[in-house]
Amino acid sequence: MTGLFAMLIDEYLEELKRLKPVLRRERGRQVRSQELRHRLLAIAETWVNDVHPSLAVENDENGNLAAADRLAGKLAEATYRDTTANKYLELVEALRSSVVKARVEVAFGPSRDPAPLHSEGGTEVESALEAFNPAIADSYRQVLLDLKDEHRTSSRGTANELREVLREVLEVLAPDERVVGEEWYEAKDDQGRIKPRPTYSDRAKYAIRMKGKNKSAQRLVATSVERADELLGSIVRSTYDRGSAATHASVERTEIVTQLRYVNAILLELI
Repeated sequence: MTGLFAMLIDEYLEELKRLKPVLRRERGRQVRSQELRHRLLAIAETWVNDVHPSLAVENDENGNLAAADRLAGKLAEATYRDTTANKYLELVEALRSSVVKARVEVAFGPSRDPAPLHSEGGTEVESALEAFNPAIADSYRQVLLDLKDEHRTSSRGTANELREVLREVLEVLAPDERVVGEEWYEAKDDQGRIKPRPTYSDRAKYAIRMKGKNKSAQRLVATSVERADELLGSIVRSTYDRGSAATHASVERTEIVTQLRYVNAILLELI
């Protein structure tokens, strides 16, 4: 895959990811915003008209490109009907999953294993995530794929992707309504402000409690989750400040790999 093609598909994946929190905020309501519906339609059309043609793939052996085409069509069709945010989110997540798989196939071929960093626990975590939630596993594979790309000049998107994996795992394991219903849950933070939603720490504590672990393990994992998010956030911010200069690429990648080890250990504790 050339640098231009990689840029097109990676930017497309980033845009799909940015849509997910937007749709989650709608909380299952029908999407009335014309601006959002136009954005969703543009996403569908961009795949068909720009991103897919840029890949120049003659043989779609695993059918990932065909699946992405179908999902883009369904997404476009949905914008002409009264469609709930949940349905849009389902389509966007499925489309992103197919595009990730297509990107891997284009880059490495259908018969090759794209997952790098086996010594960092990537294979074990990938397998666990696949059993837990295939869509989240696809996001994790995207992280591994990005880290194997020696020509990337910025790791900002990779750090964001890894944060998203951790966040989605926590939200699946510890939904808002269950966490806030726990007797130990504190509705206010340390500064006395009302928390709009449970924190990563709250969710991790709930998830570990549900696995029957003791209070020490609950505190340890909760602290580790907060620390991982803080460190990944600092990478995103520092990468943004540095820009995309190639001289920083190896440093950024090393930072991400270090945090990948940390997140891998947390994910295996959680799931």
